[in-house]
Amino acid sequence: MECTPLDITLISAQGLQDVNHLFPMNVYAVVTINGYAQTEQKTPVHKHCGPNPEWNCTMKFLVDEAAANQDGLNLEIRLVSDRHRHCFADDKDIGKVVVSIREFLASKEKVFVRNVELPDGQPQGTLNLGFEIGEKLEYPAAGPSADPQPPRQPEGESFSWVPFGKVILIVVRGAVIAMSGVDIGPALTYGE
Repeated sequence: MECTPLDITLISAQGLQDVNHLFPMNVYAVVTINGYAQTEQKTPVHKHCGPNPEWNCTMKFLVDEAAANQDGLNLEIRLVSDRHRHCFADDKDIGKVVVSIREFLASKEKVFVRNVELPDGQPQGTLNLGFEIGEKLEYPAAGPSADPQPPRQPEGESFSWVPFGKVILIVVRGAVIAMSGVDIGPALTYGE
């Protein structure tokens, strides 16, 4: 299975809905592939930014191009207000952006601007993200007929793998940060 490194940089957002009414918002983003918690990565919280946070935070993913070209993999970005610092309340979703991995692989542009969709489906605000595509890496295929095999480590990378049913979890520096499998679509992430 050929995988392509995909580095996503969440640059900033503008004009977000203000979900805090007493204090300026503290905003962070949660990024996953197809919503799976095992692929979750977060930006730092931008404190007191209101509706215009800036992060310039890069996240690294490895993507199976065959799965991405079938339009089955999506990068899901949830924008969240960190409210417990001010009002001891739960964090609140501001909105989300969903981008097909296929769009990244096919694009000649290196920066995307996407509308943020509110929880009620209406658009408000924009998210600016950049990306870079690296050189392809070779990994063994995972699936019901294949015995899980450890991926070949790129030189200089340190990670381990854990077979988990039809899914392989990739563990980098002690944290589960990726998975690959036929039930959920082959998606991997690699080290920081």
